[in-house]
Amino acid sequence: MTTTKKIVIGAMAMLALAACSNEEVIVDNRTGDTINFSPITGKSLSRAFDGYCNLSMPDELTMSAAFFNGSTTTPYFFNETYTKSAGSGYASSGIVRYWPNLSDGSQSITFYGAVNATPSWKQTAGGEPDYTGMVVNAHSVTTDVAQQRDFPYAVQKATVRPADGVQSINFRHALSQIEFAGLNENPNIHVEICGVKVVNVFSKGDFAFPATTTDDNVVDHN
Repeated sequence: MTTTKKIVIGAMAMLALAACSNEEVIVDNRTGDTINFSPITGKSLSRAFDGYCNLSMPDELTMSAAFFNGSTTTPYFFNETYTKSAGSGYASSGIVRYWPNLSDGSQSITFYGAVNATPSWKQTAGGEPDYTGMVVNAHSVTTDVAQQRDFPYAVQKATVRPADGVQSINFRHALSQIEFAGLNENPNIHVEICGVKVVNVFSKGDFAFPATTTDDNVVDHN
């Protein structure tokens, strides 16, 4: 399967191809502070018509987490809504989740975030959920530019619990906006552009989250 991550939008859009399942399993391993998030996203990165930046963050995040106990990865929580709270933090609007025990150095928790999309766990070759990654299946972008919505995503692996329980997480833009501009340097010539057409692109597809954290990837994954 391919894992191209860039989506081109304008009149049409394209996404990457990957497989997924929609299993939900929740485990409880609470030992400490409540899990909250402090997301950021790059203003200079490419974005769709309704893009987000640090000065204009979304009201909600869809968050999932997987726990690695040193040998096995299991789901910790799945597609739960975190809403903007005081300051720049986001807190759970449903079940309160707590940090697991990460004290022995071999354990970790990986967070997956999305906005305007509904991820699911990857699948193994046998069709079982694979909790080491997530995908968004059959995501589409409308051809109506005014109705297009940005699709930020994030992956963050934590090996220690933050002192205040608030995990910083860096969102990247899965969508790329295309803008066309004409330049006429001759003042004696009047030029009118009647239209621009983009062809041979897909409007729907699957998106695979990167295997590494989005903090470690400065650009979108190709």
